[in-house]
Amino acid sequence: MYKIIKSDRTLESGFYKVPLQQPAVAAEDENPPAEDDEILTEAPEDEGYGAHDEAEKIVKEAEEKAQQILRQAHMEAGALKEEALRRGLEEGNRERERLLEEARELMASVRQIREEIIKFAEPQVVELSLRIAKSLIKTSLLFEPGIIKDIVAEAISLLAGDESIIVRVNPEDLGVCRAHKVFFQELLTDDASIKFLPSEEVEKGSCTVQGQYALVESSLQERFNVLREALLKEAKYATQMPAD
Repeated sequence: MYKIIKSDRTLESGFYKVPLQQPAVAAEDENPPAEDDEILTEAPEDEGYGAHDEAEKIVKEAEEKAQQILRQAHMEAGALKEEALRRGLEEGNRERERLLEEARELMASVRQIREEIIKFAEPQVVELSLRIAKSLIKTSLLFEPGIIKDIVAEAISLLAGDESIIVRVNPEDLGVCRAHKVFFQELLTDDASIKFLPSEEVEKGSCTVQGQYALVESSLQERFNVLREALLKEAKYATQMPAD
């Protein structure tokens, strides 16, 4: 780097000025050298260290400024991310509420349809259910003859205090009942007698038990009648229940 020194002052162009000496042979020349005459010489090399320090200072300040900008950018990015998450959460909550409201409306529609079906199809539904149940029971009686044992035992238990019991069953059920006579006898008193008779008038899976003072009929049809009444009552109650 160079400087100009003029009138004992350093200038920014990189040169400095020194006065010219007069030659010895020209002593008679009384004209002094012009003030503007000057010799340009290179400044001492030591003068460059100050500029180097200045450059390092500028670079350091630039680096610090860049770091500051970077930190600020990170902070702003974090704030933007939090804002995006908050907005996303709010949007998600709104979507959830919308779906819940749709689900509530759908459930209300389903309840209304269910009530209409039950209201206008109660007898048909009940009768269909009974026919299916009756068919299943008859099929069970074919493959599990022992079911009649429980039906007869239930009827006999209602006359447990009588001393003479007559049981009438369908001829197809007679063999099973006689095979369990000891079991039925244990349901009565020690002195009571029990007799099994076939009857075509008794439906398979049914029985009539006659005691000294009462007659008990246990038929599939009567059981289905009771079941029909219970189902109709339950269906009617369901239609009268307030919606949730």
